[in-house]
Amino acid sequence: MNDLPATTTHDELLGRLASLLTRLRAQYRSTGPDVLRLTALSLASLGDDDPERTIERLDELVRGLKKAGRWTEPLGTSLRFALAAMLLRHGLEPEVTAEAVRETLERFKQHGLKRGTSYTYLAAFHLVLFHKGAAPPDEVLERMRQILDCWKQDHRWLTGVDDYPMAAVHAVRRLDPGDLSARVEATYQALRRARFGQGDQLQLASHLLAMGEPSGEDAAARFTAIAQALRAIGISVGRSRYDEVALLTLVPGDPNQLAAEALRLSDALRAIKTGLLSGGITKELALSMATGLILSGQAVGASLDDAADISTLALAQAALQAQQAAVAAAMISMSAAAGAAATS
Repeated sequence: MNDLPATTTHDELLGRLASLLTRLRAQYRSTGPDVLRLTALSLASLGDDDPERTIERLDELVRGLKKAGRWTEPLGTSLRFALAAMLLRHGLEPEVTAEAVRETLERFKQHGLKRGTSYTYLAAFHLVLFHKGAAPPDEVLERMRQILDCWKQDHRWLTGVDDYPMAAVHAVRRLDPGDLSARVEATYQALRRARFGQGDQLQLASHLLAMGEPSGEDAAARFTAIAQALRAIGISVGRSRYDEVALLTLVPGDPNQLAAEALRLSDALRAIKTGLLSGGITKELALSMATGLILSGQAVGASLDDAADISTLALAQAALQAQQAAVAAAMISMSAAAGAAATS
C-alpha cells in the first residue's frame, strides 16, 4: 500500500478548516458550533483558498435550502448547513435538489421504504447527490430496500432508519444485495471474534468496511491493527469510535503512521482558538474530524496507482459525508430534546 501523503497536505487542509471555522462561527453565532465544525470539515477539501468566497456561496445555499424547505423537512434546522456544504461540493442548486429529494421520498413508499425522519431524508439526499440532482431510478431504490431487508434478516433488532444513509451509499454500487450483505455479516462476525463489542456501532463499522475490497477476516485484521495502533499512543477505542477506526481502515498506509497522524491532527484541532468556539472541540469530535482530514488528504494529495484504492477512497468519502450529516442530525435532535426537558 502507498505511504501517507505529505503532512503538508493535511496541514493545508487544517489551515483552511481553521479559517472557515472562524468565519462560520462569526457569521452564524446562533447555530450550534459542532454543526458548523462538521460543515467546515466538508468545505475544507474543496481546494478553494478564499474562505470569504466559500462562505458567501454557502450562505446562498443555506438560505436557498431554508426557503425551499417545508415544515415537515429538516431544512429548517441547522442540518441545512451540512447539506448546503454537500451541495457546494457537488455544484447543485437547493430548489432543484429539494424537489428531487421530495420525489425520491415519495417513491420510497412504492418500494416499502420508510420516510419522515432525518435519517430517511439524508438517505434520499445522498441518492439525489449521486445522481447529479435528479431522483434515482427505481432499480436503485429497490436495491436499497433489498439491502435493508438483508441487514434486518441478519440483525433484526439493530437495523432501523439510522441505517438508511449507509444503505443509500451502498445502493448505488450495483452490487448484488445478498453478496454485499454476506460480506457485511462476515466482517461483523470476524470483528466479534476479535473481541470488539457487538451492537449498532459494530454494525456501522461493518457497513463502512464493506466499501473496501477485502472483507471478513482481512478487513477485521486491518481494523484490529488500526485500533491497536491508536491504543498504543493513548487513544481509547470504545464503541463510539468504531466508525472512525473503520474509515481509517479504508485509507491505504501503515496503521502506526495513520494512528500517529490522527493523533497529531486531533491535537491540532483541539488547539484551534477562534474566540467564539464555546467549550472547544471535544476529543470525540476531534478524532472524527481528524479522520475526515486524513480521508480528504488522501483523495486530494495521494497519487494512487491502484484502481481499487481510488474506488475505495471515493466510497469512503461518500460514507464520511453520510456520517457527518447523520452526526449533525443526532446533535440537533439531542439539543432539541435537552431544550424541551429544560422547559418542561
